[in-house]
Amino acid sequence: MASSQSDGSSSYSQHSSRSPIPYRVAGRDVRLCVKAARWISWSPDNPGRRYFKCRNAQEGGCGFYTWYDGPTTTFIREVLNDLRDAVWSARREKEGLVLAIQEERMKVEEKITEVDAAQRDGGSKKAIM
Repeated sequence: MASSQSDGSSSYSQHSSRSPIPYRVAGRDVRLCVKAARWISWSPDNPGRRYFKCRNAQEGGCGFYTWYDGPTTTFIREVLNDLRDAVWSARREKEGLVLAIQEERMKVEEKITEVDAAQRDGGSKKAIM
């Protein structure tokens, strides 16, 4: 199941590693004295649907799992999937633009270095004459 925990991360394998919606959630008492983390599913079947899962699930845990929200309608699922995909697409586009800006910045800095060197060389030749 694709999901994200209260730290804002997501594990949906085909997309970005971050949840499209930042959030902070407290736990819920489970069984005897352990708290369960509330997660948000970003799977295609349950986008945006919150659920509780044993806080220690990654280490095996107690197997506790229950939905916090009820099922959603097909329309809501489609809208949330479209919005999730739009957020992830925008993030990928932003990452590409940031890389392009960094590359252009390096080119500009190289040109500045070349111009500075040419000016120094030109200035020293004039002093000799």
